[in-house]
Amino acid sequence: MRELCLILSVLLFASFTLSAAYDESCVDPRAKCVIRAMDLVFMDLDPAAWDNKTSWLIVLSEFYTDDMVYDTNYTPNEDLNNSTDLGMWIDKEVIPYFVAFGNVTFNQLIFASEDETATTTTYAKTTLEGDIGTVPGSEKV
Repeated sequence: MRELCLILSVLLFASFTLSAAYDESCVDPRAKCVIRAMDLVFMDLDPAAWDNKTSWLIVLSEFYTDDMVYDTNYTPNEDLNNSTDLGMWIDKEVIPYFVAFGNVTFNQLIFASEDETATTTTYAKTTLEGDIGTVPGSEKV
C-alpha cells in the first residue's frame, strides 16, 4: 500500500492576542505559546463539529486578529490558497482539509518563532479520503 505523507509548511503572520487558552507560564516566544494553545483547541474539538464554520469562528477567534494572513499551498482551482481573515482560512484550509483527510497523525519537525511570527514544518500521515485542491481522493494511506 502506498503511503501518503504530507509535509505541511506554514508561515503565519498575525498580531497574536493573548487568549484565555494562553499559558502565562510558557517561556517560549509569545507566537509559539499561542500556537500551542491553538493546537490544543484542534485536538479537543468535537469530531462531529469539523464542518461547522460558526463553531470554528467562535473557538478560533480568540487566536487571530482581523488582519491575519495565512500563507499556504497554492492550488490552481483556488480551493486552498492564502487567506486574509479567519472566515476565509476556515473555508479555504480548515474545512477542505477535514473533508480530504479526516483522521491525521502529525509530527512537528520544525517550529521556529519570534514574539509576533511563527513558522512550522510538520509531517502528517493520513488516508486521503476526499479531494483536496486538484488531487482526487484515493482512500489510500
